[in-house]
Amino acid sequence: MSIATFLLNGRKNFTAFYFNHGTVHGEKAEKFVTKWCDDKGVPINLGHIEDSRHEYDTRDWKGPQEFYRHARYSFLKQYGDYRIILGHHLDDVLETWLFSTFHGNSKIIPYCIGNCIRPFMLTTKEQIRAYAVRHDVEWIEDDSNRSVDYMRNRIRHNIVPEVEKVNPGIRKRIARMVLDCYNKENDLYYI
Repeated sequence: MSIATFLLNGRKNFTAFYFNHGTVHGEKAEKFVTKWCDDKGVPINLGHIEDSRHEYDTRDWKGPQEFYRHARYSFLKQYGDYRIILGHHLDDVLETWLFSTFHGNSKIIPYCIGNCIRPFMLTTKEQIRAYAVRHDVEWIEDDSNRSVDYMRNRIRHNIVPEVEKVNPGIRKRIARMVLDCYNKENDLYYI
């Protein structure tokens, strides 16, 4: 919602995209985003998983998150004529780096995948939240983000605070890694 508001305040014409993963939150978020777009006169393209349990059970996915990610990017790939801005931020990059490092294959989230770009990878979640507060941006959060039953949430809530105690400059180090990997060929922005 912060990115959409940022574009709207900059008088940019854009189309919103929303992909409903077929969860309770997905339904609430779709209604929320659709209403916001209707109120602001922003066109929106919607996608959704129709029968997620059946398709998830019948394919060789490593887990539901991989299944949802694949479905989401398949939807976005249909719109190859668009340059789609994704909301990944520096905290997402840190969590992904830790997650992948724990599995023996350190990775930085790519700046670009197909027609999707991530120009806010140097912006922290707190900076995005502060922007939202300053500009009266409404948003909703998925309740499942608080559950440490999911590996990423366990990393976010339990491990990142411990890493920050050991290395208070970890976000600066991760930002440097992002810049080293991607800034030579892409533009990164701050809000």
